[in-house]
Amino acid sequence: MNDLAKVCRELNVPGSSPNDEYSQVMRPEIEVQKVTSTMKIEMEEKLFEAKEEIEVMYKKLSKAKEDT
Repeated sequence: MNDLAKVCRELNVPGSSPNDEYSQVMRPEIEVQKVTSTMKIEMEEKLFEAKEEIEVMYKKLSKAKEDT
Protein backbone atom coordinates (compact mmCIF):
# COMPACT_ATOMS: atom_id res chain seq x y z
CA MET A 1 0.00 0.00 0.00
CA ASN A 2 2.88 2.36 0.73
CA ASP A 3 4.17 1.90 -2.83
CA LEU A 4 0.71 2.68 -4.16
CA ALA A 5 0.51 5.79 -1.98
CA LYS A 6 3.86 6.97 -3.38
CA VAL A 7 2.59 6.57 -6.95
CA CYS A 8 -0.86 8.00 -6.28
CA ARG A 9 -0.32 11.01 -4.03
CA GLU A 10 -4.05 11.61 -3.76
CA LEU A 11 -4.37 8.45 -1.69
CA ASN A 12 -4.24 9.11 2.01
CA VAL A 13 -2.73 6.76 4.53
CA PRO A 14 -5.25 3.93 5.14
CA GLY A 15 -7.50 4.74 8.06
CA SER A 16 -6.63 8.43 8.09
CA SER A 17 -10.15 9.48 7.20
CA PRO A 18 -13.40 7.59 6.69
CA ASN A 19 -13.83 9.34 3.34
CA ASP A 20 -10.33 8.89 1.92
CA GLU A 21 -9.95 7.03 -1.35
CA TYR A 22 -8.59 3.91 0.32
CA SER A 23 -11.60 3.67 2.63
CA GLN A 24 -14.04 4.27 -0.18
CA VAL A 25 -12.58 1.39 -2.16
CA MET A 26 -11.82 -1.01 0.67
CA ARG A 27 -14.86 -0.51 2.92
CA PRO A 28 -17.22 -2.50 0.65
CA GLU A 29 -14.65 -5.27 0.31
CA ILE A 30 -14.18 -5.44 4.07
CA GLU A 31 -17.96 -5.61 4.56
CA VAL A 32 -18.19 -8.47 2.07
CA GLN A 33 -15.43 -10.29 3.95
CA LYS A 34 -17.28 -9.82 7.25
CA VAL A 35 -20.52 -11.17 5.81
CA THR A 36 -18.69 -14.07 4.17
CA SER A 37 -16.96 -14.95 7.43
CA THR A 38 -20.24 -14.84 9.31
CA MET A 39 -21.91 -17.06 6.73
CA LYS A 40 -19.01 -19.52 6.87
CA ILE A 41 -19.27 -19.77 10.65
CA GLU A 42 -23.04 -20.30 10.45
CA MET A 43 -22.64 -23.01 7.80
CA GLU A 44 -19.95 -24.78 9.86
CA GLU A 45 -22.28 -24.75 12.87
CA LYS A 46 -25.12 -26.19 10.78
CA LEU A 47 -22.80 -28.85 9.37
CA PHE A 48 -21.71 -29.82 12.89
CA GLU A 49 -25.35 -30.07 14.02
CA ALA A 50 -26.23 -32.17 10.96
CA LYS A 51 -23.33 -34.53 11.66
CA GLU A 52 -24.53 -34.92 15.26
CA GLU A 53 -28.06 -35.72 14.05
CA ILE A 54 -26.70 -38.29 11.59
CA GLU A 55 -24.71 -39.92 14.37
CA VAL A 56 -27.81 -40.15 16.58
CA MET A 57 -29.84 -41.64 13.70
CA TYR A 58 -27.06 -44.11 12.94
CA LYS A 59 -27.00 -45.25 16.58
CA LYS A 60 -30.79 -45.66 16.61
CA LEU A 61 -30.64 -47.62 13.36
CA SER A 62 -27.88 -49.86 14.71
CA LYS A 63 -29.86 -50.51 17.89
CA ALA A 64 -33.00 -51.27 15.89
CA LYS A 65 -31.06 -53.79 13.78
CA GLU A 66 -29.74 -55.46 16.94
CA ASP A 67 -33.22 -55.66 18.43
CA THR A 68 -34.65 -57.42 15.37
